[in-house]
Amino acid sequence: MHNRNFWRFAAVALVLGLLAFGLAPDRSSTEQPPSRPANRPGTAPSAADTQPPGASTGSSIIAVAPAPPAVARSSTSGMSASPVPSRIPVELRVQVPPEVAVGEIFQARVDADASGGVGQLVFALTYDKTRLELITSAAGNLVQAGASPAEFAAEEPSDGNIQVNVNAGSGRSIAGSGTLAVFEFRATKRGTSPLVLQNLTVFDGGGTASVDSSVLHEARVDIH
Repeated sequence: MHNRNFWRFAAVALVLGLLAFGLAPDRSSTEQPPSRPANRPGTAPSAADTQPPGASTGSSIIAVAPAPPAVARSSTSGMSASPVPSRIPVELRVQVPPEVAVGEIFQARVDADASGGVGQLVFALTYDKTRLELITSAAGNLVQAGASPAEFAAEEPSDGNIQVNVNAGSGRSIAGSGTLAVFEFRATKRGTSPLVLQNLTVFDGGGTASVDSSVLHEARVDIH
């Protein structure tokens, strides 16, 4: 009697459970994701609002600027080479009397031996200003030769230092042997004074400095 009542109760409970399960609503189909609050006017949308579906809210986007175009190297094929200095041998020599007396006026010549192609010569003549006094300076026969004499300039920016410039002019040149310059000195004090040539620069007809292949000879004068 008790077993029959137990099975009846179990069958009723099972039927009620099946009915309750079949009538329960499907929560997975009725649940909706919570709506996001609309942005207020004047506020920028958040990063989560601007990301595409499926993107992670913790990722960041980095904009990479395009690399600048490579600068093309300039071609050197069109560049002209620097002019090669010519080699013009020039020899300068100072000629003075070996001895002079105090108060005597004498000449000091600067003789030159130059090959063709010399357009300009620049040099200096130094002496002992305590024993000699410069009186005059003039161009020599090598400068004055020809139908168009070369330009000659001599100045003494400081005592004992004479700067000389001989310029043949455009399209002309100085060549041969002769005297470039003649200087007159007065001996003022006993002793010995050297007369030294220095700082010689030779230019060819095109104005390009020549390779230094010059020979300079100094002189000495004894004053008694």
